[in-house]
Amino acid sequence: MIKFFRKIRQKLLSENKFSKYLIYAIGEILLVVIGILIALQINNWNENRVNTKKEIFHLKNISNNLTYDLNEEIIPCIKKTEKQVKAYDLLKSDFYEKNIISNDSIRKLFFQNLSEWDLILNTVAFDNLKSIGMDIISNDTIKTQLLTLYGNKYPYIQRIESENNKFHSDGVTTLLQNNVELWDELSEQDKNFLRNDKRLINRLRSEKYGFQKYIYALGNIKPEIDNLIKEIENEIIRLKKK
Repeated sequence: MIKFFRKIRQKLLSENKFSKYLIYAIGEILLVVIGILIALQINNWNENRVNTKKEIFHLKNISNNLTYDLNEEIIPCIKKTEKQVKAYDLLKSDFYEKNIISNDSIRKLFFQNLSEWDLILNTVAFDNLKSIGMDIISNDTIKTQLLTLYGNKYPYIQRIESENNKFHSDGVTTLLQNNVELWDELSEQDKNFLRNDKRLINRLRSEKYGFQKYIYALGNIKPEIDNLIKEIENEIIRLKKK
């Protein structure tokens, strides 16, 4: 092909057809430019296709992490914490105020109050995304929501959990372990301590408010995660159609 064009140029020059040669030369330059532009376009298309595949990959991983967090961590944690609040309310009403429940029921409610859920929120997919750069996410709304969720909301939830667990461990858990044999049949001495120890009663009351704050925070983040999962799924569908 190059030899063909060279022969044409040489023929035009030998025949002193300079004007035609000039037009031909311009045309040849235009062909080269068009070829370069086409090559660049193909390269950009291939690069965009690769980036889109990477974006879909990371969005799927984040969606899977969020789905797991919601169904296996947050929802069970809400239910567990609600049971702790209910246990306190029943103790307050039926044990501290009315004294109408059996020893086994007292023990069961205190055990229910002592139970803890170790909330583990999965940030692996988001951390991997950050390591390669958030710019790979083309949807600015989703990008902002991810940064807000993982940068602010998750740390806030984990901070509340940490504060509650420490307060619980230093207070009710320690007091009960040091003064009551909950694993055995409650003695009158045990019941007297449970009923009359002001430190325990005050701690139980304070913990209820901490649990309610925790439930409120988890309840607020739950629909946000659910909505974000749906937006990510729709975005993946859109990207696959590109």
